[in-house]
Amino acid sequence: MILHKNIINVGYNIQGVLDAKHKLLIEYDTGMVNDTHALSPMALKTKEILGVESLKYLADKGYILEKS
Repeated sequence: MILHKNIINVGYNIQGVLDAKHKLLIEYDTGMVNDTHALSPMALKTKEILGVESLKYLADKGYILEKS
């Protein structure tokens, strides 16, 4: 996993999507991307799983929503 300033560290980067109302795990991934590029694929997959046109999400400042 690449940390800041191109420092490489061995570790796991797990992404998870939870339903705030029901406290359920919707989607997870142990992909090979850092947080910066993980939000859009997870949001799109969650919309597909739930069968919704839109959703609200909450993420820390390390995530970027890439428009596709």
